[in-house]
Amino acid sequence: METIRRFFEKINAAPFQVALVISFTLIAAITISLGALVTSATVKQYLAEILNMRVTRDAHLASTFYEMKLGEVWGTSQELADNPAVIENLAAARAGDPPAVQAVNSQIALAGSRAFRGNRCLAILDDAGRLLAGQIVSSTGTSSTAIPGAKWTDLPIIRSAMSEARSLGSTEIIPIQYLAGTDLAAQLHVDVFQTPKAARELFDRREGTAGLALVGVTPVMSRDGLVQGAALCFHLFNNDFSLVDQIKEAAMVDTSTIFLGDLRVSTNVRSAEGRRAVGTRLAEEVAEVLLNQGREYVGPAFVVNENYITRYEPLRDHTGPVIGGLYVGTRQSASLRPLHVGTGGVAREAPLTSRLPFVPPTG
Repeated sequence: METIRRFFEKINAAPFQVALVISFTLIAAITISLGALVTSATVKQYLAEILNMRVTRDAHLASTFYEMKLGEVWGTSQELADNPAVIENLAAARAGDPPAVQAVNSQIALAGSRAFRGNRCLAILDDAGRLLAGQIVSSTGTSSTAIPGAKWTDLPIIRSAMSEARSLGSTEIIPIQYLAGTDLAAQLHVDVFQTPKAARELFDRREGTAGLALVGVTPVMSRDGLVQGAALCFHLFNNDFSLVDQIKEAAMVDTSTIFLGDLRVSTNVRSAEGRRAVGTRLAEEVAEVLLNQGREYVGPAFVVNENYITRYEPLRDHTGPVIGGLYVGTRQSASLRPLHVGTGGVAREAPLTSRLPFVPPTG
């Protein structure tokens, strides 16, 4: 303060013109500095708003692609269930007639050639839920015949579809026993990595061994209106990146992830080493909002190894419980002031237009 006082005393002692010039220069400098600070804050706020708008757009696009994929899976099950050759040969196939089984398998292969890409299974079940015929294709392109005799009616969505005689499509967890001995069994396995800020315990004890899938089930009806079996189709997300990469490439979304519980099973988020961050887990504070409260999380979050501006939507099975999540996010720009995780995120109900999964009315 003493230095400043002396400075102004010198100005006052100087000739009037010099003092005037110095005074105006000081005022201009102070004005410019304050203006620069205000401008910088305004620009940062503007950039933050732009980032949030982008992530909102990304979330909408990701939800749209997700629902389109579910529509493809579900539509394939409906196509198979309505196939005349399947309907006509199902009773004989159930009795073990080889030509009938071959005829059903031929229709499955034909539908599979036009079906959705990635890890997938197309199958026909009998009225007891036992697998009669089917095809399994992995994301690597290898194809194999599904193992006959496996019973699928313990899977809730199949039991519901057959007992209620209606077509259903949703996101479901597929336990490992349903795929034991098939080419997709190896795809289920996901190593669980220690992840900063993740909860101490897994949200679902099946994480790492069970699969998260889009599932479509449509009853096959006999001519007299009775359920004589079902067409089952599903797309397995574990270690399959077709959808998250499609969202990135077609919709220009920075990063996206599909979670089974709090575990990343399909993602294009990269670790510090540059690999896909499959097997890493959700930050605990996000998991509390998304999984335990079943609400959308919007805001900054710690993702794998750095902060992102994010949106997470809960994924529910056909009965309603939250079983995972769909994420989009973009890295915080270096030009933005730090956003403190835990103060910027908000929880809110997901809008009805973007709730996942959807189950359109049938009939």
